[in-house]
Amino acid sequence: MKKLKKWQIALIVLLAIGVIGGAAGGGDSEKKEEEKQQETSKNEDKKDNQEEQKEEKKEEQKEEKVYGIGDTQKVGKVEYTVVSKDVTDHIGDEYSGVAAQNEFMILTVKITNHGDKSLTVADSFFNLVDGSKTFKTDSGDAIYLEDDSIIFKEINPDASLTGKVIFDISENTVKSSNLQLQVQTGAWGTEKGYFKLN
Repeated sequence: MKKLKKWQIALIVLLAIGVIGGAAGGGDSEKKEEEKQQETSKNEDKKDNQEEQKEEKKEEQKEEKVYGIGDTQKVGKVEYTVVSKDVTDHIGDEYSGVAAQNEFMILTVKITNHGDKSLTVADSFFNLVDGSKTFKTDSGDAIYLEDDSIIFKEINPDASLTGKVIFDISENTVKSSNLQLQVQTGAWGTEKGYFKLN
């Protein structure tokens, strides 16, 4: 067997290094490609998560809608609309009227009955809420509203009725930015809705 010359040995070594380097380089290329795919996958997952979060926020915003005067809100099988708000210190005429102890807040409310039975509107359907304070209707002075009062009126299924509810409250309560009308279904109703009044 012929003895290899130094330059031949050097050439073989260089070729071997080139092959090994090429293989290693190929490995780096594959590794880089794999990392790129993983990064793309992470970005897609992140995008999907962002889309899901946007959808969840939209749902939360729907649930957290703040109702106000002029809005309609369904509570159970009953639909409420606060049509208008009036504040006065006297109701009725000069002979058969009554003065408020504080201020009368009179709310005109439309109720639609989507239930299967007739509904008798009770004063317990309505409360004013201001933070932790709750104010009941002034059912005694409601008689001065005469036929305009909605209390104790009957609403048949699929029918609507518009009438007034009255509260005797302080001027500070009237002006409170937290003041809301709380409505509920039935005298023992567990389902409640809220309308911002200011």
